[in-house]
Order: sequence, then C-alpha cells, then structure tokens
Amino acid sequence: MSLALLALTLVVRLIPAWLLMTEAADVEGYHDLGWSVLQGDNVYAHRVFPWSPYSQFLLAWAVRVADASGWRFDFVVKLPSILADAGTSLLLFSFLSRRGATLSKALLWSLAWALNPVAILGSAFHGNMMEILPVLILAAYYGFETESRDRDLILPLSALLFGLAIALRPYPILLLPVFLILGRARERLLFTLLALFPASLSSLPYLVHARHIFLRETLGYQGLTDFGWGAVIRALSYVLHGRKIFSFDVQVVSMSQRLFLGAYALFLLTVPFFKTSSLGRALLIPPLLFFALYMNVSAQYLIWVLPVALVLRERLSLLYTVVAAAAMVFFYSIYQSEVLNGRFPPLLPDNRTVALAYTLANVVFVVLCGAWTYRILKEELGSWLRRPAPTSLAARFGPKLRRAYVSLILLGSGCWIVYLVRTLERARKVALVLLS
Repeated sequence: MSLALLALTLVVRLIPAWLLMTEAADVEGYHDLGWSVLQGDNVYAHRVFPWSPYSQFLLAWAVRVADASGWRFDFVVKLPSILADAGTSLLLFSFLSRRGATLSKALLWSLAWALNPVAILGSAFHGNMMEILPVLILAAYYGFETESRDRDLILPLSALLFGLAIALRPYPILLLPVFLILGRARERLLFTLLALFPASLSSLPYLVHARHIFLRETLGYQGLTDFGWGAVIRALSYVLHGRKIFSFDVQVVSMSQRLFLGAYALFLLTVPFFKTSSLGRALLIPPLLFFALYMNVSAQYLIWVLPVALVLRERLSLLYTVVAAAAMVFFYSIYQSEVLNGRFPPLLPDNRTVALAYTLANVVFVVLCGAWTYRILKEELGSWLRRPAPTSLAARFGPKLRRAYVSLILLGSGCWIVYLVRTLERARKVALVLLS
C-alpha cells in the first residue's frame, strides 16, 4: 500500500514537471541564482534571495545535476519538492495509521495529499522550494506527538528537522512558540536550541562578513499581492478597467503585516487555554491568520496549512483545497501563464471573466480562512470555559493571574480592532484610487 501511494504521488508530479519544458517565474530565478552560487557570488547582493542561506546550495546542486545528466534545469530543480511531496504522503499514511484511523480512512486522507491540486501545482508546475517544508514540519509534529521509550532520541531529531525547515524558509518560525507552549516544560529549551541551530549556523558567515546586505534582504521581504484580500482589489482593477496591477501601496501592505502580527500575538496569548492534545489544531492558526489578514500572499504559501490539517482529518481542508486550487489556476492564467501551461496552449484565456473568477475565489479564500480560524478558537476556548482541561497550561493559573491574563487579552483585542479599522480605511482609499 505504501509503495503504491509513493508511486502515485511521484507519477502525478513527475509527468507534468517533465512535459512543461519551461523556465518560468521562480524557476528562472533559481537558475540564475544557482550559477551565482557556483561562481562564489554573494546571493544577497542580487536582491532576489530573501531567505536564510541554506537553500542556495540546493540551487547550485540543481545546476550541477542538470549539467551532468543532460536533463533540463526546470525539471531537476523541481525534484527535491516532488520527492518531499512523496515523503509527506508516506508520513501522512503512517501518522494516520498510528493515530487509530482505519486502513481505508488512512489511505483516503493520504490520497487527499497525493492527488492534492494545490500540492501538485506547487511542486510540479511552479517549482518553488517552499514545497519541501511540509514533510519537515509534519515529521517534526509526528515526532513531537509520539509517545515511546525512544522519545529522548526522537524529540531532538524532530527539532532538527523543524530547524531544517526554518533554514530553508523562515515561515515555520511562527509555529515554534506553539510547540513550546503546548510542549513539556523540560523539553522546551532543547527543542528551541536545536530548531534554531541550522538557520543560525548557515547565517553566521553572512552576519559576520555581509551583515548589512544580509539583514536588508532577509528582514525586508514582504512578498507579492497574489492571493488574499489585497488580490481582490488587484483583480477588480482588471475586471473593471482591463488594467493589470503589479505593485501595491507600500503603506497598506505594511499595515496588513502589522495587523497579522498583532493577531498572531493575541493568538499566542490564547494558546495556554488549548488542551495539550490540540497541538495540531493550534498549528493551523498561524497560516490561516496569515492568509486572512496579510495582503501579500504568494502561491507557494498556500500549501502551509494542508499537511497538518489532513493528518487531523479536518473536513474544511477539502473545501480549502478546492478554493485554493481554483484561485491558483485563475492567477496563473492571468499573471503567469507559462507556469501553468508550459509549452502547451493556454488552459484558460487571459480575460476579464477569468479575472472575475479569480476575484471571487480570493473572496471565498479569505472568508474560509477567517471562518476556519474562528471555529478552532471558539471550540478550544469554549471547551475550556465549559470545563477547564487539567492538561492546559492555563489550568495552573491562580484566579488573580487568570483575571489579569484575560484582561490583557481583552485590552490587546481592543487595540487590534482599532488598528483593523485604520487598515481598512487606508485600504478603502487605495481601492477608490485604483478602481475609479
């Protein structure tokens, strides 16, 4: 069964990756960066590499393998992501089986990843390195949740895998506090140190020898307004006026970033009220908040929520897959046709009808992410209010501390709502200018 699942995951990705025959979007940039690494250049000087240094060596490897094998670079550079997807399928099946799922249910939910259009579009079509992260994050979650006599060995390994994910792309750092709050007190320091070790080690030479350029690039990146509520405004400009927008108001983007970070901080304050057995559900909220609140959501980010959601058998993950995949197809059809179609004729036309579908898909996407977040918080906090779980961290708070803690959350929520109104007002003004 596992071999069949592995083969299916690989086949549905390798075939389109081989047939597309085009270097587009990120893949084209990866080729140039790979050559720069082999020439000994500082990749941060190119101002197109805003991540920690580790993944640059994968790009150099892809150039070497393509030259040695005669395979096209656009195919080779997608192989790590495709292999990572296969690993995620196997991990899902194993994890679900160990959590008590029947063979048929474990297989069906694993197939929901193996045949997932969001995952396939990310690894086989777009080819972004972000696709490597799910297997590492899922492996860390798997190890963190495993209760066995070998936990003293499994936990450090989980932390290092999680650290490798952070070293590839910084997004998983948002999940680290969740692991720490819901983890065992005696394990927190070790997990933190090991999780931060790979990124810290690879960044050290740049911090010593090229600090200014390194910090400018890694801390200044804000992404692109491809999905989310900002994309709705962007797409409406095309729907109404036939005008494509490729850049957005910097101030409103920064405001949406602070809006997300404020919501994320408030969420972390609520995590002590979660049951320790709800680690997986808590891990879903940072990416869902990001999608619902931040303007600059790129296509490769949409995979973040799926692996943990599927292992939890969250039914909303299936609706999320449909909506996110539709939004990706419409986006590629309008803005990056070569990613979706390669050397073949366009699947969909680049016109206002597709732009309208892209607009509606993003509206549903934002609402879905917000509703999913609300449902998790309502169920977890509501459960605690009805009957405080003895395993929750908040159960250890005394009455006075608990009242002060809740007051802090309420005060922070009030400040956040005020900033939300300010952000929406700024976005309204920008939209009026762009859509008039």
